[in-house]
Amino acid sequence: MSNQQEPENLAFDNEHSLQTLVRTITLSQGGFSLILLRCNYADLRKRMVERLHQLSPVHIHEITLPSSVKTLYTNIREQLGDEQPPALMIFGLESVKDIDTVLTSANQVREEFRKNFPFPILLWVNDSVLQKFIRLATDLENWATIIEFENPTDELVNFLQQKSDEIFAGDVTPNPQICRELETARQDLQKPSRGIRASTASKFRICAWFK
Repeated sequence: MSNQQEPENLAFDNEHSLQTLVRTITLSQGGFSLILLRCNYADLRKRMVERLHQLSPVHIHEITLPSSVKTLYTNIREQLGDEQPPALMIFGLESVKDIDTVLTSANQVREEFRKNFPFPILLWVNDSVLQKFIRLATDLENWATIIEFENPTDELVNFLQQKSDEIFAGDVTPNPQICRELETARQDLQKPSRGIRASTASKFRICAWFK
């Protein structure tokens, strides 16, 4: 998926990505496939997951990785037990503490994924995790299909404004996830394709004020 879409087309592009994902899941039945779902925002991810369940004729089992996980393959085996679902969607990779070890070990046992998981695995990643995935799990990433989801410009502006208001009102305490999403949103707005002036995006440097 291209990162150079016009902002007003992003909602349509997200729906198109979902349709592509549904087709990929359906065609991958009975065999292993890895689908990396790139999304930087928890609210957008939640909406896409809800819509995916509406669209998919295939049941998608969900698991969340604990932050203390050390090996991806072993944790999937432990959480699934004897169950082999038609498709598996995995959350929480962005919160794993030792992400480098998890990705390196996953790459080393990539053949075990293919031999023992005869179903599509959908793995949610943000930009930071995806960059590490490409660097540390190159062979596994080469097997993957990457599908992207992005927030339209007006939603990014509203997100930044709402979170900044909540923080300054004391309703929300900045945590690493919120700070990461705020900084990513500010950077996204500065992309030339967004048509937002850098000075407008820069005024949302919120988390830097709390360090």
